[in-house]
Amino acid sequence: MKKIIIDKKEQILIKRLYLNDKLSCKEISIKLNKKYHYLKIYKFLRNNNINTKVHIKQIKYLIDKNGCHNCISHSINSSGYPIIKGILAHRYIWKQKYGKISKGMCVCHKCDNRECINIEHLFIGTHKDNMQDCVKKGRNNKQGINNGRNKITEKQVIKIFNSTLSNNQLSKKYKITSTNIWSIKKGKTWKHITNKLVNKNENNS
Repeated sequence: MKKIIIDKKEQILIKRLYLNDKLSCKEISIKLNKKYHYLKIYKFLRNNNINTKVHIKQIKYLIDKNGCHNCISHSINSSGYPIIKGILAHRYIWKQKYGKISKGMCVCHKCDNRECINIEHLFIGTHKDNMQDCVKKGRNNKQGINNGRNKITEKQVIKIFNSTLSNNQLSKKYKITSTNIWSIKKGKTWKHITNKLVNKNENNS
C-alpha cells in the first residue's frame, strides 16, 4: 500500500487549523475533503510535538427532570448511544471516573436512558446482569407511549417524523434533545410508529 505523505503546504495549513482555528482532527480531515484520514492528521500533530489533548471536544449535556445528563455534544450511533472518542459515551465517562473496565463487564444504565452520561445513573455488571435488569424493568416489552420515560405522544412523533424543521428547532418546540429528534427521524426509536410512516410514504410515492 502506498504511503500517504502530507505535503509541506498542507502541513502548515493543518497546524493553523488545529492551533488557531481550534478544529479537531476529524474536522480538519473534512476541511481537506478527507484527503487525509483524521488518524493520519492526529499522528502528524503528535510527531510534531503538538499537544493533541488540548482540543478534546467539550462534552455538553442537558439535565432532564429525571436527573439524566443527556449528551448533546456528540454524535449518536445506530443503537442510540452517543459516541465519545470512538467509544460509547457512558463507558467513556465511567473510565474517566474509575479507570479501566474489566474484560466482559458492561456499564449499564439504572435510568434506561441511552443518552444519559450521569455517572450516578451508571453501574457496572456482566452482560447477564444487564439482561436481567432489562427483564426486571420490562424494558424489552415497553415501547412508545407505554414507556413511562417518554415525554411526547405518538401524535407528536408523527409530526416530528414528517416535519421539515431542523432538529434543533424541533428540539426546542417539543422540549426534548436534538438527539431524540434525530433518533425519531432515522427510525431508531418509536419504530412501531415510524416503520408505518416509512411504508406509507413508499406506497404513496
